[in-house]
Amino acid sequence: PAQLKALELLLVGARDTRAAAAAGVSSRTLRRWRAEPLFAEAFRQERELLWEQLGARVLWLVGESLDTLHAALQ
Repeated sequence: PAQLKALELLLVGARDTRAAAAAGVSSRTLRRWRAEPLFAEAFRQERELLWEQLGARVLWLVGESLDTLHAALQ
């Protein structure tokens, strides 16, 4: 649970000190977790998924924006 909390915060851009405090661990512990292959891989996979989701959302919003602009220019 503490690692998951830290991971969630790191994924949204929290600094190590904030993520560690929210997870109830020291910054040193968080640094140790980040060096562990399983934690590092989980972070990498979740970050990749997040970027894929954000990319899809941006593409959808661009399409909606272009449709709105096109309609306004008609």
